[in-house]
Amino acid sequence: MTVYYPSGKRTSFVQEITHRNICRAIHRRQNVEKCIIDIISRSHPEILTAATSNIVSAECEAICKRGSGSILQDSSYSGIFNFHWDKFHDEIQLKAPQTLRVISSALYNIPIVPGEKKYATLMHIISMALHGRNQEMSSIHYQIGFILTHGACKQRDIERLAKLGLTVIPRSVQNKLSSWEDFLDTDLVQLKEEWKEGVGVKTSQDKTLSLHLFQVIAVVDRIIPENKTVDEEEVHLNHADFIPSISEQEQLKKELSFLVATSVIQNIDQMKTEFESIFPSHLEHDHSDSSGIKTKQVIRLLKQLTEKYVPLKDNGEVIDEVFFGGDRLTDERIQKAQQATSNGDTPKEKLQGFISKIEDLHRMMNFLEAICKLTCAHSTMDRGTACYFRNFLNFRNVKAEVKNAFRAYKLLYYTIFDACCCILFMKQFNTHDLDGVIELPSDFKEKKSEQKVQ
Repeated sequence: MTVYYPSGKRTSFVQEITHRNICRAIHRRQNVEKCIIDIISRSHPEILTAATSNIVSAECEAICKRGSGSILQDSSYSGIFNFHWDKFHDEIQLKAPQTLRVISSALYNIPIVPGEKKYATLMHIISMALHGRNQEMSSIHYQIGFILTHGACKQRDIERLAKLGLTVIPRSVQNKLSSWEDFLDTDLVQLKEEWKEGVGVKTSQDKTLSLHLFQVIAVVDRIIPENKTVDEEEVHLNHADFIPSISEQEQLKKELSFLVATSVIQNIDQMKTEFESIFPSHLEHDHSDSSGIKTKQVIRLLKQLTEKYVPLKDNGEVIDEVFFGGDRLTDERIQKAQQATSNGDTPKEKLQGFISKIEDLHRMMNFLEAICKLTCAHSTMDRGTACYFRNFLNFRNVKAEVKNAFRAYKLLYYTIFDACCCILFMKQFNTHDLDGVIELPSDFKEKKSEQKVQ
């Protein structure tokens, strides 16, 4: 082999057969690089492998470098929820094409393209490899952790998978979810803005949109019940255990008196005039003393929620109200907060953007179904039954099962209850006229509000 230099030439004899083949490939000038690689891969594959390793290592080092902007480093809310394998594939194809080709060759003899069955496997393998090089490349691992947590996987099992390098530890999942509290209502805020702009969001069946809001939680672990032997000893109960005690009877009497009094005040004009402003709207309970503090907290909460969720005009007018559901205590506090701010200048300041409602439908429905089984006879001729009063009061929508006409059944029984309370009250005062005047004690006007109520 002769090599020519500017200062002269140098000739040497090539002894190695591999080197001779390389010289022949250079002399032929056809696919020189490919021929040389083929020759080296047969004679010294470790050299070719080392060179390939250096190329892959350099590509991975560059893409895993802190601040490289890799899609796997973006574990933010938008980064996680906008992640897609195609975006990751485009990034690898641009920044680490040789790495993509090498790993792809391990799965298939020809390059794998998006859409094939092995495509997701290829992307997953590359993401795991890059995470092993830099723990900040953790987008996929967070997503797997979220899926396991959402599927109620036990915390111990997630920890085991984390040790295998398949996901992040449970603590990381919890911390990440906690940092996303501000994004939980993103869709609702967007819906409110569309609502404000007059964009209709309706269903084809009811021509309206129904939103059900629940507390968002992440299940940390499930309780594994222990197998315990059943105690076969008989439990002897006294018959007196099933009879209400004196204190229970007093409490029941107090609650029934409150319900009857409320019904009478709402339906008899004279009683409404005398007692509506002084009779309590709710029974006293253990937390009544702190109701003032709670009202201030609820007012502050409703002001924040009004700004976020209630569609408003620029002048503070409410475009449309939003239902605010909860238990009975929540309903009471919402109403008190709205009463406390009733002197505001605008509907927004009056907190009129929310309509309070009690969310105990299923409990009330079960209770109403039990009442119907006891009181609603099938014959309309049986005077005094709920079925008779349904026809007498012309409640035509009270039909079929309670679950299919809950509001109609509830209104019917409320009407019957109010009528019974008023009739018994008037009978006590020997009158049959709702518009009649009931004689009150001579010193009634001089008594204090608490004495009047008693």
